[in-house]
Amino acid sequence: MLGMKKRPYVLNVVHGYLFSRPIAGKKDRLLLLCERLMRNMTDALAVMNEEDLGIATEFPLCRGSITFMQGMGLAIPEETPKRDEALRMQYAPGADDFLCTFVGELSARKNQMFLIRAAERLRGEGIPIRLLLLGDGSQKDLLEQEIRDTRLEDCVFLAGNREPILPYLGISDLYVSASISEGLPFNVMEAMSVGLPILASDTKGQNDLLRAYSDTLYPLQDMDAFCEKLKRVYTSGCHGAGSRSYPNLEQYRLGAVFDENMKLFSEGGHDENQA
Repeated sequence: MLGMKKRPYVLNVVHGYLFSRPIAGKKDRLLLLCERLMRNMTDALAVMNEEDLGIATEFPLCRGSITFMQGMGLAIPEETPKRDEALRMQYAPGADDFLCTFVGELSARKNQMFLIRAAERLRGEGIPIRLLLLGDGSQKDLLEQEIRDTRLEDCVFLAGNREPILPYLGISDLYVSASISEGLPFNVMEAMSVGLPILASDTKGQNDLLRAYSDTLYPLQDMDAFCEKLKRVYTSGCHGAGSRSYPNLEQYRLGAVFDENMKLFSEGGHDENQA
């Protein structure tokens, strides 16, 4: 676009910067530099979590307006999905099994390795946890090796990409996430939409969604805190789809954000939505 006499209007919709505050390390600085180099070609910018809003404003990362948007919109099911008992039996056949699920690409950023090691520890402490990891990605072989090394083949499952996802959430007892960085995680919102209890790392995006609810967040990479909080959910008996409500999810509903997003995506609509 630098060589164009009449270039188009450019809106950058940030689904999550792959760096966080404080900006540390070569990778974070390089990614931030790339964003800064694009500043003068970016007419408007939209972010989806408070930390990214702070980053975009501080540096700043566009020459025009910065908008805080409530995501791209979630279609919330009208009813809690019915539990598919045959599907449940594939991953948690025992009456006392505690099925924890995560949906996301198999990557270092999504941090499934943490969840596998937590499952090993919790099994050793007598918690009948089973871990269902949905998704595919570059760390599949590494995670499979870890499952073999920890002898968890019978209770940790790499099930690959599955659609639709709601039946798998419907058979779960708890939704878990150890993600290192997010934008506004759709997977967490889907778990909220079916009323699953959630235990997620206290990182951007996830804390935007969950900070209002006690015992849903734990410090990133804190194995002790994760295991203690999971045990509380397990012993409480309050788990499974429909066992928790999240009133704040309404603001992310497709119908709630559609009109404002369409204004933003229309050339010139950014002037009405400045942060």
